[in-house]
Amino acid sequence: MSDTVLAMLLNNGIEIFIMIFMVVILPWVIKKLNVSIDNDVRAYVETALRGGLTYALQAIMKRDNLSPTDAARRMSGNSETKTEALRIASNYVLEAVPDGLKRLGVDTTDQLHSLLSARLGEAALAAEGGTAF
Repeated sequence: MSDTVLAMLLNNGIEIFIMIFMVVILPWVIKKLNVSIDNDVRAYVETALRGGLTYALQAIMKRDNLSPTDAARRMSGNSETKTEALRIASNYVLEAVPDGLKRLGVDTTDQLHSLLSARLGEAALAAEGGTAF
């Protein structure tokens, strides 16, 4: 009789453990994995944003026969050059990481331009200082 009760308690204990695992632990693990994946995607997109701005800087340098510093100043200040730089960089990023942008919810050109514009000053400072962006 005691073996039957012990077996029943053990069986119920296993079922309770499985339910706790399914309800509490498994969602927590999945959430942690998604956060890790989102962080990786953010880093990947950030690299593409920087690459796009570097590509735009090089295109403007070549087009206008400018030094990196002068091209960066035009990109940061001149609205026509800034618009062109954002267009070039946006095209680069859209081709490089379309899925990453989608995962992060960047689904309009205006959102992408905002992300790139926020980094224009940093790109200009790096170009003026002669350092990599």
